[in-house]
Amino acid sequence: MNSDFKQIPTQDHALLGAWRLRAFYIESAQGQRSYPFGESPQGLLVYTDTGMMSAQLMRDNRPMVESGDHQVATQQEMEENFRGCVSYFGSYELHVESGFVLHHVEKSLFPNWEGVAQKRFFELTGDQLRITTPPTTWGGTENTAVLLWERVK
Repeated sequence: MNSDFKQIPTQDHALLGAWRLRAFYIESAQGQRSYPFGESPQGLLVYTDTGMMSAQLMRDNRPMVESGDHQVATQQEMEENFRGCVSYFGSYELHVESGFVLHHVEKSLFPNWEGVAQKRFFELTGDQLRITTPPTTWGGTENTAVLLWERVK
């Protein structure tokens, strides 16, 4: 085991608690930014003292399902809403000295992530949390996702 691994559960680490999403963008290797969930994405990231985590990110103003029943949404309604949402939960493993956290995904809206550890690099400045992904396929090309969070008080 890495010496910088912070054993979970714990009650004394800086990521503990709830975080509200303030910005989400994708950055290409050439430094170009795109905003796949628009300029005002919504989201919540939670790290508990029992070692569980949950992350939800959504494009603001996703289309309503006309029928009012998500089980009978049209194909277009389902696609637009699926493409505008990232949601998963599981346990986490904090590597403080190396500046990353592993999200051990139990269940996800994107089932390919289930059973897979998602590595997230973090930088914490006061109540501001910056999380980045390693280069990840998004929209058919490899990009880095950048998520800016603010602690919920």
